[in-house]
Amino acid sequence: MSSDIFEDISKKISKAAGDVGRKTNEVIERQRLRNQIVTMEREIGILCESMGKIIWERYEEEQVVEAELLVTCEAIAEKKDMIEKYKADLLSFSGTKACKTCGAVLDKDDAFCKKCGTRMKEDEGHEEEQ
Repeated sequence: MSSDIFEDISKKISKAAGDVGRKTNEVIERQRLRNQIVTMEREIGILCESMGKIIWERYEEEQVVEAELLVTCEAIAEKKDMIEKYKADLLSFSGTKACKTCGAVLDKDDAFCKKCGTRMKEDEGHEEEQ
């Protein structure tokens, strides 16, 4: 009788171990699939970014861009202009300015860019002479 109890316990432990093993494999497989999904989504994001850069370069080079993309390109251009303004504002706090041509950081009183030689406007330190 006691051997029947031990045999019964042994079978239950073996079954539980098998169930745990199957569940573990299932969890591992689920995580592997999730990782593959995340990897593919990242790759899609990189490809979309690359595609967007191609469209942006065409816009900057004044090539033909589809009307539905033109709106987005114009919004990006506006945001880039604002970024440049914010950068110039930040530099003004430190008594410096940026060359509009090459982006070099200059002293506020510099008349010419030390890097590219661009003449700086008197009234707008962060822009080049027209």
